Amino acid sequence: YSTGRLGDVQATVLEGLVAPDGNAEFVPVLATEVPTLENGGIVLSEDGTRMTVTYTLREGVRWSDGEPFTSEDVAFTWEAVRDPEFLAESKGGAEYIDSIATPDPLTVVIEYNTVAPDFASTLFTFGILPKHALEGEDLNTSWFNERPLGTGPFMVTEYLPGQYVQLGRNPYYWGVGEDGEPLPYLDGLVFKVLPDTNTLVTQLRSGEIDMAYNVPYAQVPTLENDPSKTIIRNTTLSWQHLSMNLESGALGDVNVRRAIAHAINKEAIARALGGFPTPIDTVVVPIFAFSSTEVPTYPHDPEEAARLLEEAGYTLGEDGVRVGPDGERLSFEFMTQAGRSEYELAQQIIMANLAEVGIEVQADNRSGPALTDAMNASEYDLWYSGWI
Repeated sequence: YSTGRLGDVQATVLEGLVAPDGNAEFVPVLATEVPTLENGGIVLSEDGTRMTVTYTLREGVRWSDGEPFTSEDVAFTWEAVRDPEFLAESKGGAEYIDSIATPDPLTVVIEYNTVAPDFASTLFTFGILPKHALEGEDLNTSWFNERPLGTGPFMVTEYLPGQYVQLGRNPYYWGVGEDGEPLPYLDGLVFKVLPDTNTLVTQLRSGEIDMAYNVPYAQVPTLENDPSKTIIRNTTLSWQHLSMNLESGALGDVNVRRAIAHAINKEAIARALGGFPTPIDTVVVPIFAFSSTEVPTYPHDPEEAARLLEEAGYTLGEDGVRVGPDGERLSFEFMTQAGRSEYELAQQIIMANLAEVGIEVQADNRSGPALTDAMNASEYDLWYSGWI
């Protein structure tokens, strides 16, 4: 909850009650089934404005220190996350809950103050926290942030910030494979922190790392010609986006934001990235059954972008940069992750697109803690990134 920056590592250590599978359908993990109206796990109030969700928990689950996992851990997770003193990156879903009852160790009854259709994808998906280990701890400074205790297949054995996280098998893991053997099959994993994609590819080709995801699209043809490497293509839940800081000068004007949207050529970005990304008009990616095309669209149209800027009072100056009614140049700082080649390439295309309609943009790329700090403090005008 405190950060999603090492989400891939956390997913091997911490488990939620439910989680999405490869088809973006929620499946039970620490719960025995996903609550629905049909199976009685969700009950709506008489007036249809609130709901009660009941989870039955899996028997025999233990934390990696051997202590039993119970409904008390679920209730504690909600109490810990909603604590205003806890500086979590995400508390999504906690505010929709009024109370949690734990009538027995394997039953959780959650009273929602609203009907929350996204309940499965928020609070209890990210991971349950161990009450016996964290009660009374300050989660902002706890040892748990570097050595989390979980119910997942692995446990953290060593962590060197900025370099790697080493994991070993959780001897108490509840999972069993299709062959009847205890999971996981691997004795351990090492996640290396490689913010520079060129370094990532170099280590992949040399065999220093065995697997990598988010490989730069431009490197795929080269890697495909290496008989020792296998390229796996798959639909993902991720989407890349341009964020605009609405509190930053001219970006507070909706016409300026619409102009930027019309100026950007998403198809050109997709082509430059090897044709792998698919331009979409919504943050709900198409793999979800409830994704819709009935949303506002902003097709590439530089003339419409120019018209909107003129309407907003921004006229072209002698150097090709627009100037507003107050004499201020229409100029923005543009941030993305330094060393992330596909982001930097998309950034360059967007900068060229915006220059065509009279918007001046200067790159201000950062990495590591500097990027995170700038993102959390909204120290940017424009920010290109991805989400999953």
